[in-house]
Amino acid sequence: MGEDSDQRVRDAYDLASADTLPGRMGIKILEASSQRVVGTMPVAGNTQPYGLLHGGASCVLAETLGSLGSALHAPGRVTVGIEISATHHRGAAAGLVTGVATLLHGGRTLTTYDIAITDEQGRRVCTSRLTCLLRDAVPGEGKPLGAQQLHLRTYRPAGGGPSARQSPVRPAAARTPGSGPNTRQRPEHPATRRHPARPPPSASPRSSATRPSSITQLSPATQPSPATQRSPPRTATQYPSAAIATRASRPLASRNCGCPG
Repeated sequence: MGEDSDQRVRDAYDLASADTLPGRMGIKILEASSQRVVGTMPVAGNTQPYGLLHGGASCVLAETLGSLGSALHAPGRVTVGIEISATHHRGAAAGLVTGVATLLHGGRTLTTYDIAITDEQGRRVCTSRLTCLLRDAVPGEGKPLGAQQLHLRTYRPAGGGPSARQSPVRPAAARTPGSGPNTRQRPEHPATRRHPARPPPSASPRSSATRPSSITQLSPATQPSPATQRSPPRTATQYPSAAIATRASRPLASRNCGCPG
């Protein structure tokens, strides 16, 4: 982006940040694009009781720079920070600190920026990472930007940068389910494929009306053979050994041996 483009973004940012936290903390934008945003913040007035730069002030600077880059990445949409992390390496007691936000990921719904904050000697003060969500409307009870502040959201680089290649975003009311770019039909997995309903089982050829009720109704071909028929159990008299054992167990007086008395 050229100097004229940077100046236009800075003017729009100064107008949008008036009477807001970044404006009261003295944050100024030096360079702005969707790929890289540079800004400064004074240490004075943003310190903790020890006289050092407050860690929360570093987070405010980091989120301000990252959110501005995210807004330039997706013109016409609302960008809100959803996650930020910060590691504080050293303290700063005077002068200005400079933050440089670099785009790590720029998608249709999420953007992630890495922000490095250094002091006037070039020493690393803080390292932060910010993730922003791109929406079609301001969430909650927030108010949209005014007509003059809207220039910051709708600005497109004149050179046809990444933001200029973004296709126009349809409003949420005009979107229909299944009409997005990522709604292509995916092949169905064989394990989850639905098979057609099975037809009901056909009637058995041998219904209960024709089924024989006893063995006497079977045809001669199906009559059991004599070899397969079970014979009745044999009595003790049919077994010679059993008869002898029975005769031997009788008392002597009951035996008919022909002896007198």
